[in-house]
This record gives sequence, structure tokens and C-alpha cells, in this order.
Amino acid sequence: MHGLCQQQIQSLIPPRLIVTLGVAMPNVKCFNLGWILLFASATGTWAGDLETKKMTPEDFITRYEKALAAQKWEEVEPLIHPNCTVTFSNGSLHPGKAAVEEAFSRNFVVIEGEKYAISKVHWIVKTDEFAVFTFVYDWSGRISGDPVAGTGRGTSSLVNENGAWKLASEHLGARSGE
Repeated sequence: MHGLCQQQIQSLIPPRLIVTLGVAMPNVKCFNLGWILLFASATGTWAGDLETKKMTPEDFITRYEKALAAQKWEEVEPLIHPNCTVTFSNGSLHPGKAAVEEAFSRNFVVIEGEKYAISKVHWIVKTDEFAVFTFVYDWSGRISGDPVAGTGRGTSSLVNENGAWKLASEHLGARSGE
């Protein structure tokens, strides 16, 4: 089999797999297609689902928290359902994956060095197909160089698509008395 350069494989291989290959072998500029297919098959990675294969709802929370802390949409995107709707604590509504991407990406730019934590998770319902939970969230970072922080309560709904849990809706609000 012949080698493919990065530009060629970008149209064939999911970005997460390319990133993984680049991390595993940073000095390699071209990859043998047979090796790529073997790697994808052996690791169960294909179609961009490196982070979402066969996860539990609890795994979703851990991955979501880490993805948000990374402040990169590419980390969050695999965890978001196409019809997702997010409501921020200021009341702004973001219906659809494109609107969620725009809102999250804007926050990633505005809030420098954001730290994000989810705690006090309470499962309302959890089945093989969907799950709903409430939680407390805390965040901190810098806006225009000034320290900022916030806390609140959230409710999230998840759906399971072929073993990959995805955020279907999230509603963030103020934290009231416990």
C-alpha cells in the first residue's frame, strides 16, 4: 500500500484519529493506509468517535467536564447531539448544534484559562437509551485579565446513540440554597 500525506488523509480519516496518530508519531509526515486501517480497527476508532465509544453516562460526565476545561470545540463536539439545546444561566438559549458550538466557542475565547467542575450529580432517570441528571457546576478563569468565577445548578439530558452518550439538552441556572 502507498503512503498518504496529511492533506490526503484528512479527507479520509476522522480528525481525532489524525491527531492521535500525530501524537503517537509526531515526526511522521506520511502514514501507510494499511497501518491507519489496522490502527483504527485495533483501537476501535473510526468516524471520529475515539472519545465516545461504549461509554456510560458517568463516563460522559467525566469526558464532558474535561472537554469543556480544554476550551476546544473539537473536544466537546463528539459529545453533543445534533439537536442539542443549551440554556445558559443568563437565560440565553442556544438551539441546535451549530448554535451550541457558537456559544461555547465564544466562551472559550472570552474566558481565559477556564476551570470547570461538575459535582453533586443526582440521577433522575438512567436507562440504556437516555439519562437525566442534575448537578452543581463551578467555573473560574480570567476575562480581560481579571479573575472571574461562578457557580450554579444544571440539569442535563443525555441520549445513547450506538454506545455513545450525547448531550441532548442542558439548562444552567443560579445556585440556590442546598
